[in-house]
Order: sequence, then structure tokens, then C-alpha cells
Amino acid sequence: MLKEYFRREASNFLRLGKSLAIVVLIVYFDQATKQYFNNILVQGESIQIFQGLDFTLVYNSGAAFGILAEHSGWQRWFLISVSVIATVGIIVFLYLNRESEFRYLLPLVLILSGAFGNLIDRVNLGYVIDFVHFYYKNWSWPAFNIADSAIFIGAGLLFLHIVKQKNSDSG
Repeated sequence: MLKEYFRREASNFLRLGKSLAIVVLIVYFDQATKQYFNNILVQGESIQIFQGLDFTLVYNSGAAFGILAEHSGWQRWFLISVSVIATVGIIVFLYLNRESEFRYLLPLVLILSGAFGNLIDRVNLGYVIDFVHFYYKNWSWPAFNIADSAIFIGAGLLFLHIVKQKNSDSG
């Protein structure tokens, strides 16, 4: 019985360690790319990679897609608070569900990585550095960064997991 307990806890430790390693790698890559583009571009400046993709430096004081960016500054503290609550909540959830298969934890690990990467910017700079810009003719997607991508992919995987779970429960 004790042997089984230690085997299970070792497995949980490895799962949480893998999660932490992913968070560290994504946050590092996010911060490094933001710093790189902040060093080589000035706000609003673009480098065209190919038709439809630019690296354009944008300082986003709002939420995703620039929501709340036009306000007077209160949104910084609001978004920092939301990020801290989400980050702590996800960490607690991951710990409490550490026995789950890693594929079920991965979406939250990605969301945590992105939330933490953008939180670092909001605390240190008062805004988030965005730089990836997709467009087609007159259509343009708002600039984003690696952290935003991690959140988007994590949310998509979480949505797929919920849909799959719901379908398996009803069928």
C-alpha cells in the first residue's frame, strides 16, 4: 500500500514537473520574442515577412484584441487582478487534479503560460507587447503574441475536451 502511494505520488510529481517545464518554456519564449521585437522596432513599425504576415510592434494596454485599451488606465489594475486570480486558480486546479492524465491538464497549462506571460508585461510595463499581425487585403486580425497564442490554443483544446466529454456522456 505504501509502495503504491509513493509510485502514484512520483507519477504526479513528474506530471506537475512536465507542466512546470512547459510553463517556463512558453513564458521564456514569449518574453524573449517580445523583448526582441521591442528592441528592433518602434511602436507601429512593421516588418513584412510575406504577404499576409507582418511583425508589427503594438503596445496593448487593453485586453485581447485591444478591448478596453481606450480607457484612462484603470484597466491595467483590473486586468492584472483578473490575471492573478486566473493564474492562482489554474495553479490550484492543476494541483488538485494532479492525478489526471496530462492530456487533460495540457489546455490549462497552456492558458496558465499565456496568462503569466502577459501578466509579466502588465506588471512591468503597464501594457502587453504584441507583434504578430495577420491580414488579407482590407481585413486585418489584431496583433498578438506567443502568450496570446498559448491562451488561444489552450482554450481551443479545453473546448474540444468539453465537447468530446459531453458527447461521450450523452451517447
